[in-house]
Amino acid sequence: MPARPSFRLPGRRPGTRVLVATALAMLGLAAMAPPRGAPVAAQGDLIAYTMVAQWPQRDSAAQGLLQSPSDLDVARDGRVYIADPGIGGVHTLLPSGAFTTPFGVAGGFPAQLGQVGPIAIGPGPLPGGGPIMPFGPERVYVLDTAVERVVMYDLDGRYLGQWEKVNASGIAASGDGRVYVLDRDTSQVRALDAATGQEKFVFGMRGTDDGQFANFTDVDVSADGRVLAVGDKRGQRVQLWDLATDAQLAEPNPPPAAKLRVAYDLRDARYTQQGNTCDGTRVNALGGDKVFVGEALGACIVDRKTVAFAIAASANSGSICRDTVKLPRHKGMTQQYYALAVNDPNAGKCGAKRADLDTTPIIVKYDDEALKNVNTVWEASSNENSDNPILFAPETISMPQPGVVFIADASSQMRFFSVDGTQLATAQRSSQAGNFTSDFEFFFLIRADGADVLGEVFGYYLKGRRTGQTFTAEGGIGRFKTVEKRTQTGVEKVIEPVWTDALISSFQQIEVPALAWNPVSRELLVVRNDTVAQQRTQDVKIVRYTPDGRKAGASFDLPDDAKSNPYVDMTVAADGRIFALDDLEDEVRIYQPDGTHVTDVPVAFDARAVAGGPVSPDGSVFVLREPGSIERYADDGRITARLDGRPLSFSDPTTLTDLVVDAGGRVYVSDGQSSLISVFESTPDPDAIPIPNDAECLFRGQAAADPARLNVGQATTVSLRLDGKCGINEDPTDIVVVVPYFRRLEQGVDPSAAYVTEMTLLMSRLNFGKHRAGIVSYWNTTTTELPLTGDRQTYIEAVRDITRFDPPNENVKSQLKDGLEEAAKLFTGSDGRRKVIVVLRDEYCTPGNELFPGQCTGVKPAEDTALAIRNSGVTIVVVNGFGGFDLASSDEDALYGVENVHRRMVRYAPPPLMATDIALTHAVPGNFTVDAGSISGGGTWNAPQIAWAVPAMDYNGLTASAALRPTQGGTWPVGSAITASFVDGWGKRQDVVFPIPQVEVIGPTATPVPPTATATPVPPTATPSPTVVPSATATPTPTIVRAYLPWLSNNLCVPAKPRFDVALVVDVSSSMAGEKIEAARASLRVFLDVVGLAPGGDHVAVVDFASDATVRQGLTADRAALTAAIDGLATRQGTRIDLGLAAAQAVLTGPAARETAGQVIVLLSDGQQTGGPASALAAGEAARAAGIDVYTIGFGADADAPTLTAVAGDPARFFLAPAAADLAAVYTRIAASIPGCP
Repeated sequence: MPARPSFRLPGRRPGTRVLVATALAMLGLAAMAPPRGAPVAAQGDLIAYTMVAQWPQRDSAAQGLLQSPSDLDVARDGRVYIADPGIGGVHTLLPSGAFTTPFGVAGGFPAQLGQVGPIAIGPGPLPGGGPIMPFGPERVYVLDTAVERVVMYDLDGRYLGQWEKVNASGIAASGDGRVYVLDRDTSQVRALDAATGQEKFVFGMRGTDDGQFANFTDVDVSADGRVLAVGDKRGQRVQLWDLATDAQLAEPNPPPAAKLRVAYDLRDARYTQQGNTCDGTRVNALGGDKVFVGEALGACIVDRKTVAFAIAASANSGSICRDTVKLPRHKGMTQQYYALAVNDPNAGKCGAKRADLDTTPIIVKYDDEALKNVNTVWEASSNENSDNPILFAPETISMPQPGVVFIADASSQMRFFSVDGTQLATAQRSSQAGNFTSDFEFFFLIRADGADVLGEVFGYYLKGRRTGQTFTAEGGIGRFKTVEKRTQTGVEKVIEPVWTDALISSFQQIEVPALAWNPVSRELLVVRNDTVAQQRTQDVKIVRYTPDGRKAGASFDLPDDAKSNPYVDMTVAADGRIFALDDLEDEVRIYQPDGTHVTDVPVAFDARAVAGGPVSPDGSVFVLREPGSIERYADDGRITARLDGRPLSFSDPTTLTDLVVDAGGRVYVSDGQSSLISVFESTPDPDAIPIPNDAECLFRGQAAADPARLNVGQATTVSLRLDGKCGINEDPTDIVVVVPYFRRLEQGVDPSAAYVTEMTLLMSRLNFGKHRAGIVSYWNTTTTELPLTGDRQTYIEAVRDITRFDPPNENVKSQLKDGLEEAAKLFTGSDGRRKVIVVLRDEYCTPGNELFPGQCTGVKPAEDTALAIRNSGVTIVVVNGFGGFDLASSDEDALYGVENVHRRMVRYAPPPLMATDIALTHAVPGNFTVDAGSISGGGTWNAPQIAWAVPAMDYNGLTASAALRPTQGGTWPVGSAITASFVDGWGKRQDVVFPIPQVEVIGPTATPVPPTATATPVPPTATPSPTVVPSATATPTPTIVRAYLPWLSNNLCVPAKPRFDVALVVDVSSSMAGEKIEAARASLRVFLDVVGLAPGGDHVAVVDFASDATVRQGLTADRAALTAAIDGLATRQGTRIDLGLAAAQAVLTGPAARETAGQVIVLLSDGQQTGGPASALAAGEAARAAGIDVYTIGFGADADAPTLTAVAGDPARFFLAPAAADLAAVYTRIAASIPGCP
């Protein structure tokens, strides 16, 4: 099956020069040619976001609509299956000619595909088991390239199962129960068991020799299952392999699982006839030495003796031309031959047809393997010709008007939507007259934004005209509308300028990396990078236009170094403020609508897009990072929120393309892979888990009792769930860029300017605080331009000063081999770090890929050198190469576009597991019994605890449950403590305290006891009085008479315990931010000065709480460890006093607690318990019932003094600190009184 679909999934937005060069290349014309400290967020101190909407709906809208078909296969009953990444799933064409609703498009994981790749139809297991038979029930095997898996469906599109960890570029299924996949990581062919997905065998290795593989294109297996055809070397070679049977492999002396039968080098002259060359990008194994290769003009039937070009040059009365026939599929066992094509009803011969009438995609059934005779034609629909085309691979998103979302995608139209996803209008992106084989003219918008009128756009345009051999081009800024133009065949929509400002004609002097409409100032803002080539200087500024095209006033100058343009994105917030992302300084520069500079906000080193939100203390800067997460920043650079912008939980995060924030703070995120827009807003849900910091994990424990109201003796099931999220991490990496010498300046103009730009962009998002970069240049000699450095500026300066050399004659050849050897030397001292060589724009060729005889004479072969370097553990990435792609470490590492290289240089990912070595314990109160047989997941009951020992937890979380029976009426917590202790995915020990649910038990109660102070909180006074305890009877309360007795003290105090275990419990809710948290840290350090810290003396633990509770430091006498825990306290949302108390109780009754020590909790809070005081009162009572002395401190005017007094159980143990200045004295007093002395 074919390689990964070719449509672009934008990562970094290409620069204007890249887009212009690409456009001109299509016409056959050459284009004229120490890091800042990372922003930080305290663990857990992040606003959580939740998805509230997603649009557009895609499955039914895409029925029979071919957007970007990438593969085709056929079932025995004649159903045709078409993989279409553009609609996100697989089409089914019935023999009747009707299309069904595509499958794999919706339904959620695992049935929904992240990214549809190649497909194969083949037999699967029988319903009752048994061996797979060639004519058994068929299934559809689909490569999901986003999730790296194989997904199986039945022929009706119903999900059957999946095989994980398959990163492949092609798939084929044979009748003997095998599925073959082309492994992109290892350049090997893997044979999988069709019943289980287990690997049967693997063969091949990376290389260019026959019997090796490099840059896979396609795979197919013959009808008898005995010959496998593999296309590689980017379609320049097809190899046929003889396959051993399972019976043969089971013999005592088995043959090789796969043996090379023949290799067809399609560069050989015999594969080129009349200007057409056989193409190995598509292969169909026909059995023996025979193979059908290629498609369209490159389709051939090949064996050892003959080469015959296939596909009729013109078929179906001239309406099907050979050059439109794609994705041929041969099913030899059933003599079925199908392909996709285009029905072109226009007059003229193939290759010279008129363009008056619309063309239509079709599925063609042929009668013969050469695809000469058409049997049946079925029509499909084209998204390009649709009156209401579906959104396809969105690239940019903005809000040019309140309530209006503008999206430019990879199709020929741009779209306006309402915020709920209703399409409001469209605008054409391009128009063309004539065809590229004769005189023509075209108009294309490189980038655009919506205007103040629905359906109209502002844009940076490119237009060109060719008349005979003369070509003219123009680029500039303008406003455009879509009009209907009547033609011979009806009405056609075309783009028409309202006004234009022609800027350039050579595309060297001015670059436009971004533009945006400002609805507040009513100005079009254009980021312009003006270059003075002879001076090798640049000036970046924002140019302003009025809606009618006049210059609106002075430009805004953007800071730059006059050497390169650092700005990769610009956006306008709903209030008119302007946000510009500086990719080199890692800052977002904010301006008022009139250009007044507001501030510069430091952001992540790998930010690639920016959006501006409403003004808020939590910040208005939102950036999309290279790995796909979205971060929100306060003006001082603090990260205040991080969200997962993926449309689906299993989506590839790197395919998110852009974002915009509306006036209400909602975040709209576009995904180029799924073609979905996801809408997020902040959530007050205390249980929502935000995306953690890099290399950190966050967890939440949840507990529930069902039923919550029951009779004595009945059972309630206590269900526990542990969930978490882990941030990504990057392994420290050393990267050496290998680049040819720069050419000398020509009258001040730098012919290597593109190299400078690409090398700068290559490292613009590298974290130089963790990684290092070096440079080696080469031609006939080599130069180490830069040893490995961790300083970005040093790297940039070295790029601008690379050795310049012009070869004196054509016999002085470039020697990439020497450059690679020199680069490998730079890794001395790189032990323990990943090592990567990036080969940029290689000047390398071999006799096998030279464009003319003798071109590569004198070039040293580099294959063996590259192999030795790869075998030493170095990854080789080849980008924008000529002949060096086969030297790359894998097919994934051979690519075009520097915007895609970062993801191969730096491997960022979450940990493979969420947590390991998990000990989950549930301490059960004495008034419950446990049904031991009900304990789930291998848990054990050893009174008073239920314990679960779990080796590992994946990203689905952990659940456990047990049935408890109350023995006493009343309202009771179902546990005295529920905790989980584990090592998180990044190797850090964590403890999570679960909230403890309560149940109401109906039935006999224990002997009545008088209510205590916890039932009716007593507000503190300046001089606390003894608590009045009411009588249990109806007798009137007697009058209390105070009697004063003489007392003499000799200052001698005998403590109740010789030593104490103290848990310092600190409220870190958001109201504690600023001066309060600083005062708390300082006062806790004073507390440590007063208590008797010593191995045999007092031990202290530190616990904080907000919406959850975390043990920051367990019991210890280590002053340094305690100080570090105190200094690390940071605020987050919520006030769960009950969880803080439960966590402290777990510490004081846990394994580190000492039987000979007294237990003390000192709790500080400045607010009120989330959800009311009942759970806090219950937690305080539980702690006191466990023998723990509880002291509470109310900090500030908003502290809930009655509740804190009741939690302490004694007004004498409640203290009030009205201001920060009072807090240290309170802690000192408590520390002095803990031994029991006043």
